[in-house]
Amino acid sequence: MRLLKTDRYELVEANDIPEPFPQYAILSHTWISPKDEITYQDIKKRKEDIENDLFKQKGWAKLRRYCDRAARDGWDWAWMDTCCIDKTNPYDTQEAINAMFQWYQDAGICYAYLDDVDANIIFSTVGSAGVNDLEDVDLDNIAGADNVANRCSFRHKALSPFVVKAKWFTRGWTLQELLAPHYLVFVDRAWRRIGTRESWADEIKEASGIETPYLTAFSPTDFNSCSIAMRLSWASGRDTTLEEDETYSLLGLFGISLPLIYGEGRWRAFNRLQRELITVYNDDSIFAWKAEQTSRSRINRPQWEDNGSNWGILAPSIRQFWDASKSQSVWSLWRQLLHDKPRSGN
Repeated sequence: MRLLKTDRYELVEANDIPEPFPQYAILSHTWISPKDEITYQDIKKRKEDIENDLFKQKGWAKLRRYCDRAARDGWDWAWMDTCCIDKTNPYDTQEAINAMFQWYQDAGICYAYLDDVDANIIFSTVGSAGVNDLEDVDLDNIAGADNVANRCSFRHKALSPFVVKAKWFTRGWTLQELLAPHYLVFVDRAWRRIGTRESWADEIKEASGIETPYLTAFSPTDFNSCSIAMRLSWASGRDTTLEEDETYSLLGLFGISLPLIYGEGRWRAFNRLQRELITVYNDDSIFAWKAEQTSRSRINRPQWEDNGSNWGILAPSIRQFWDASKSQSVWSLWRQLLHDKPRSGN
């Protein structure tokens, strides 16, 4: 696992990181575009061009501001997927994807960067006095009733609809990045802190369908309280750039590993995931899928008929779990029934 040294914007290889392994910050974000983000190869081969404003300035600005944000909060080390993974190395990519949930879980803090939410512009648009000069103000560090964590505050109410509509909630990889960290804080476009995962719990539920208890106590191997179908329902409306990542981005949510086969396609990747889940776990909610709700969710699958015939027992797509947010396994329901059943007297 490579890390960035926040005070120098320097990438440090795993063998050069001091022991014991330091506490680190981690970033959850949506990519600008693959051609704009700073990659591992960019830092290794074109660092001078980047620093001299000749190459990838949008991505460099994001990396610097992320490191500045982390350093400002006292973090000397940070991790960022764009440059800390060598995506040209299949082994490096395989290791990173299978370990990703754990890396987010082990981080001291996770910054969720909402690049389409700008607190200053939002407050200026609604025209409230005294909130137009927030260039360097963290909204979760304001004393009293004006703190953004206060659901009754003007700031919380003004930002709420924009947080709900943030692109970050529509991407596949950010699902595990929302659930894995012990401590997650949202930052807006200007890298101002705008509150924690807990302070935005209602908005997160509206945007993602995830109930509040799972935001603070999610366990990949606890299927009694959170079934396979429920987890797949959270991912059913999210998108990824590569179609196989629709499945690979979910591995950490189930505590399993799979070989990565880019080019196998959406259906084969998801089929392999379902078979592995059936093998490893005793949770029949995996069969609680139904036909897609709208034509928007349909995918190209030449081996399946659009009318649903010949689909078999496994779902052809994660989209079929759109209505499974309340599904539980039969075993889980039975255990709950036995637990709640009153005991008869002697």
